[in-house]
Amino acid sequence: MNNQRTKNFGSKILNKVLKDVVIGVKHGLSSYYLQPEGEKIPYINISDVSDGSINSETVSSAAIKETAALAKTRIEVNDVIITVKGSSFKAAIASQNERNAIISSNLIAFKLNNDVLPELVVAYLNSPKGQQELKSRSAGIAQKFLSEKALLDISIPIPPLEKQKQLAVYLQLSKEYDTLMERERELRKRINNSVVQSMMG
Repeated sequence: MNNQRTKNFGSKILNKVLKDVVIGVKHGLSSYYLQPEGEKIPYINISDVSDGSINSETVSSAAIKETAALAKTRIEVNDVIITVKGSSFKAAIASQNERNAIISSNLIAFKLNNDVLPELVVAYLNSPKGQQELKSRSAGIAQKFLSEKALLDISIPIPPLEKQKQLAVYLQLSKEYDTLMERERELRKRINNSVVQSMMG
């Protein structure tokens, strides 16, 4: 009975090429667009991508030259942002904090259609299997590089939408738990330091 249930569930998972569920791609801006007299805009770089999200506290601002290209590269909520240069590749979901920000040339962002949740794609790309796929499709020796074509040719396993929603809720709860644990660790560390200083002068 359990085997039958597993078989039925497994048969509902479809593998789709990423380009078939992407409805728009945004490329990062090169240094050409950085102009002292330009508009100050949040500028997301590789170091700002961490644990499936963008660390808004580390995102700096840059003066960007106002062009047609700028409007096309502004980030929207739920865009998937992925690093395409470096020793490893990291994916994240854009939140309200990143709305209208831009990305550097070390990143690519894309918008998904309604068949797949961004949480699912980001979780897969950050998983060991996803990382293996990304690295196998990258080029370069000293520094790895992932082209748009190589990225969008990756096959993603996509469960039914209801299962995706369940996974998204689980991932959010798991992230909140990790955040609480990190805060507790930092609090314990401060308490320990305070006790040591108090006892040892």
